[in-house]
Amino acid sequence: MTDTQQLQAVENVLIGGDLSTLTEKDRLNYITEICGSLGLNPLTKPFQYIKLQGKLTLYATRSCADQLRKIHGVSIKIVDKEEVDGLYIVTARARDKNGREDEDTGAVSIGGLSRDARANMIAKAITKAKRRVTLSICGLGFIDETEADDIPGASPVMWEADTEIPKKEAHISPSEGKMPPLGIMPPEKEESSEDEDNDLLIEMRFFEDQNQEPLKFSSIIDFAEEYEKQMKSILQNKETPPRKRMTLAKQFEQINDSGLSGLPEGVMESLKKRRIAANKKLGAKK
Repeated sequence: MTDTQQLQAVENVLIGGDLSTLTEKDRLNYITEICGSLGLNPLTKPFQYIKLQGKLTLYATRSCADQLRKIHGVSIKIVDKEEVDGLYIVTARARDKNGREDEDTGAVSIGGLSRDARANMIAKAITKAKRRVTLSICGLGFIDETEADDIPGASPVMWEADTEIPKKEAHISPSEGKMPPLGIMPPEKEESSEDEDNDLLIEMRFFEDQNQEPLKFSSIIDFAEEYEKQMKSILQNKETPPRKRMTLAKQFEQINDSGLSGLPEGVMESLKKRRIAANKKLGAKK
C-alpha cells in the first residue's frame, strides 16, 4: 500500500467511519487502540463489525456495555414503559459515579405477535434502552447490537479476533515427565505436524532454568489469552505467599517480554497493568 493509499484509508476511518480499506492487521490494531482508550478488554470482543450503507463499521456488544457500566460506575433505572400504536417503548435513566444523568429509549414493534414473542420483544426493548443510555452517558456514538438487526440493509459481520491474523491451533511441546512450577499448567498437548512449526509466531516460556520447551502460538490472541490465564494462576495461587507471587508474576512477564512485544501495544499495556493492579491487592506499595 502506497503512502497516499494509507492516508486515504486513515481518512476513510476517521472521517467516513469506513474500516473496509484497512488491512486486517490494521483493523485489529484500530480496535485494540479504541479498547485501550476506553479501558475495555479487547479479548472479550466488545465490538463487532457491521456493513452499514456500504461501509464496514463497528457496533458495541453486550460486553462493551457491561464493562463501561463497571468502569464508570453507571447505575440504570427504568423510568417509563408504554405501548403506542403497536410499539413498546421503554425509557431508561442512567447515573454515573460523578452524579451525571442521562436518559434514552428503546422501542420495538409488538403488533400482532404471539404471547411468547411479545414477551421476548418487551425484554429486548428494556435491554435496548439500557444499552443505549449506557453508551450515551459514556460518550460513545456506536450503535448497540440490539439495534444492528433492526437497521434495514445492515449486515452484521461476526468478528473473531483469530480471523484477523491467520490462525493455526497452538502447538504445545512440554518436556516429558516434568511438572510446571507453582501451579502453572500448560494446556493439554495437541498433535501437530513438523511443518506447522515453521509458521509459528510467538513462544511462551515459563521459567529460565529448566529445559521445558516453550508453548508456541501462531495467533497473538491465543498467546494473549493463555498469558492472561497463566498470570492469574500465579497471582491467585493462595498456597504461595503474596510477596513470592508478585516476584513470580514479574519473572513470568520478563521471560515473555519478546512475546508481549509482538502484541498490539494496547493489549500489551493492558496485560501489564493487570499484573500491577493485582500486585496492589496483594500488598505492593507501588
